[in-house]
Amino acid sequence: MPRLGTLVLVACLLALAAAPETRAAAPLRPPILFSEVAHAIEGRTLTVTGLVRNLGRQPLARLVIDASGFAPSGELVTAGSDGVPWVLGPGESERFSIAMPISRRLVREYVVQVAESTPPFTPITTVRRGVDVALYRPLILSLIRLQAQVQGGSLLLKADTEDLPVTHVTAQVTLLLTNVLGSILTDQFEAATLRVDVPANSSQTIFLGTLHALLLSARVSDFRLRSAWSD
Repeated sequence: MPRLGTLVLVACLLALAAAPETRAAAPLRPPILFSEVAHAIEGRTLTVTGLVRNLGRQPLARLVIDASGFAPSGELVTAGSDGVPWVLGPGESERFSIAMPISRRLVREYVVQVAESTPPFTPITTVRRGVDVALYRPLILSLIRLQAQVQGGSLLLKADTEDLPVTHVTAQVTLLLTNVLGSILTDQFEAATLRVDVPANSSQTIFLGTLHALLLSARVSDFRLRSAWSD
């Protein structure tokens, strides 16, 4: 009998060892919905707005909403945050607004995430949106750097666009020229305005037809965007 009892005990221990490990069920994340997500560009700021809605049956407290902006290369270039610091009841919605600063590296797409402000801070809902390159026209115009000088009877122009999505820059240049038919001794000068297309991150040389020219002004009047970010 003692031997039989020992065998029964060993069998029970083996059965327990072979039983699958029981893990605690992961807590269900509360259902949250993003809606009306939109964006706008003003100056050097990309602002993302929208609604966050509690679809669950339990109230939620202190939600954190983060936005991350990515360059065409995929690198993170800007970020911002907002939140709902009060209780968001079942079926209730709150509007959010996140402002992200923009440098010379433009945002091609952004990701918005919402999470509870208590650990483990795991995102509950995520939404991704792209930005149309045409929205950046006013900002790009201010970021292009144009260099102009008159040397040896020629106008030298250089357009610095770095990695902006631009193919050509249109420069408007005003010059004071000696009348080609006259003589420098007669002080016959006339103003001339030129519009010149300069390839992005390149230079252009224009022969003026006179060695006596004075540069009055030079500015970027327009530019041509790439048809798509990937072009």
